[in-house]
Amino acid sequence: MIYHWLSKNISLELLARKVENFFEEKGFKARIEKKSPNEYVTFIIIPHEKRRKIVTAKIYGKPDDFFIELPAKNHSFKNLGPLMSMFGGGFLVLKEMKDEEVFGNLENEFWTYMEKSVESLREK
Repeated sequence: MIYHWLSKNISLELLARKVENFFEEKGFKARIEKKSPNEYVTFIIIPHEKRRKIVTAKIYGKPDDFFIELPAKNHSFKNLGPLMSMFGGGFLVLKEMKDEEVFGNLENEFWTYMEKSVESLREK
């Protein structure tokens, strides 16, 4: 999902720190990388089963016209649900749906936090 903000005139670096703080407060490891003067990428490491997933949150644009992007969850098995169930893969569909619900809740909290963060940085 991508959100676009206009006329806020805030520091994108400070906003990237807010993204990092959000995920660290949720217990994940996060690291910011500055790609250019107007682009920051935060890498979030999410433990998943016996391995880990890396999700990226991107901030890019200008201080008064910028975007925040958090990718939507993949839907690899869910689209094949009936077929997967026929071949014994129903547990994969169920597991993916549960992961999607958890990530969806986290994503909703993230966007609420970002709205508040943008406003708080604007006030400074």
